[in-house]
Amino acid sequence: MTAGLARAKASLVAQGFEVDRLQVQPDPAVAEAEVAVQLADQTYAVVVIGAGLRNPPPSLVLFETVLNAVHRDAPGARIAFNTRPDDSDVAAGRWVGR
Repeated sequence: MTAGLARAKASLVAQGFEVDRLQVQPDPAVAEAEVAVQLADQTYAVVVIGAGLRNPPPSLVLFETVLNAVHRDAPGARIAFNTRPDDSDVAAGRWVGR
C-alpha cells in the first residue's frame, strides 16, 4: 500500500502538483479532527479518499465522518476515489482543473 501511494504521489509531483497525504486513525472522532487540521490552512483542488476507508460495513461511520469533514472544511475541493493505492494520481487527475 505504501509503495503504491508513493508512486501515485511521485506521478502527481512530476506533473507539477503539490501533494499532501493524510492517513487517518480508525476512530471517527480522531479522524474528523485530523482532517480538520489538515485542511485548515490549505486550499485543495482535489481530495482523494482511499478505497480502504470506503469498504463498509466496518468502516462505514469512519468513511462518512471523513467525507463530511472534507465537505465542511474544503468546500471548494473536488472529491475523488481511488480503486487502489497506486491509482490515486489517476483519481485526482480526473478532477484537477474542473
